[in-house]
Amino acid sequence: MKRPHTGAARNAVIRVAVFALLGGLLGTTACASDTSGPESRVDFLPVVPSHVIQDENLVPNYDYSNPGFLEPYGTLSQSLDEDTPNDDTDYIWRYRSGQPPTNSAAEVDLTDPVGDTPSPTQTHTLKVRWKVVGDYSTSTPQPTLLNFKLVDNQNGVIASGTSIPTGNDYITASTGVNVGQISDYRALRIYLNVQLKPLYTSNQIQARITWARLEIR
Repeated sequence: MKRPHTGAARNAVIRVAVFALLGGLLGTTACASDTSGPESRVDFLPVVPSHVIQDENLVPNYDYSNPGFLEPYGTLSQSLDEDTPNDDTDYIWRYRSGQPPTNSAAEVDLTDPVGDTPSPTQTHTLKVRWKVVGDYSTSTPQPTLLNFKLVDNQNGVIASGTSIPTGNDYITASTGVNVGQISDYRALRIYLNVQLKPLYTSNQIQARITWARLEIR
């Protein structure tokens, strides 16, 4: 039997090995230059600052006092704390029949800010929404009106406003707040004092306060 030519076989093996090596090198180079490959893609996450100043509302969360016997649905704070005013769904109220006028006051604590203390550059606004049902008097010296204040334990009254009703529709009254006077956000309260004076002695009127909060923007 004729033996194979060992030199030709050895050369063929060498050629196969060289081609395999070159193929591997070319494949590695292609992968390294392919920016769409998974090993070359880097997910860049957005940089989140360590402190984010956010808008928020501080709303009633605890009944501090109710010397004027204002009537709530549940508690005073539960009747005033909704994010969006729901008007006649729940509110605090007081009736008045005859004259002279009466004053009814109440005070509620506010929720604490979320996270850090709000920035002094943010605008602080105290807001209250209310209306009067029935025929009321606007004559001085004691017209029908609502006084509202932002107070704390250290500085007392920080901001105050007065609202005169318009017809029998809900109105939202507001007043600006001097941020520099706030010593402790955890001690803030809203004070409400409604003065009711019927138009005539035979009239009965009702005040409804449906919503109150400190807006921080």
